[in-house]
Amino acid sequence: MPARVIAYRFDEVVIDKLLKLQWWNFAESELIKIIPILQSADYERLFMLYQNVLKS
Repeated sequence: MPARVIAYRFDEVVIDKLLKLQWWNFAESELIKIIPILQSADYERLFMLYQNVLKS
């Protein structure tokens, strides 16, 4: 039996931005630079760093 969603960690707006950002497709060198941000809850900082990606 598949798991069911109990709650989401982020609201819909943040989820949408994360999906558009596709950080999992970044080059390893870029990911290494942003590890502290990815490990934190400071997703707005992540969006600010890559705002050009979000606009495309």
